[in-house]
Amino acid sequence: MTNKTGQTLKDIRLQAALQGTLLAATDTLPALQPDGMWKGEIEMHVERPDSWDPEHPNLYKLQIGLYIQDKQQELLTRNIGFREVRIQGNRMLLNGKPLKLRGVCRHESHPLLGRSLTDEQWRKDAELYRSANCNFIRTSHYPPAEEFINYCD
Repeated sequence: MTNKTGQTLKDIRLQAALQGTLLAATDTLPALQPDGMWKGEIEMHVERPDSWDPEHPNLYKLQIGLYIQDKQQELLTRNIGFREVRIQGNRMLLNGKPLKLRGVCRHESHPLLGRSLTDEQWRKDAELYRSANCNFIRTSHYPPAEEFINYCD
């Protein structure tokens, strides 16, 4: 977190909620001078979440709120999943089960629009890959659009 306000910020805290249930909150963070930065972590324990896998993409809504003097300044919302990935010998295990990667290399481009894809094109790409039984997509040179990633989930 970086203070770009030009004044010292006091009484700062972060709160994390999963599916609307408060799971973690920080104590008051140290005061931040102008252009000052704070790095830290919030730890939370989730009891027996449903695991994410390509066939069962169980996702949870995570919200992280930034509060200054008990007034909410920002709220970030992301869909997240819980999974365990391990390499055992020459096998990849997802949630303890072997996973065979079937994938493609993808460049985010269109013959007429270049790199200016639309929401409909991201959705269609994800559906086409899924119908081709792909569970792995390799991108290169630039990060994929967040919208495309959301459709893949």
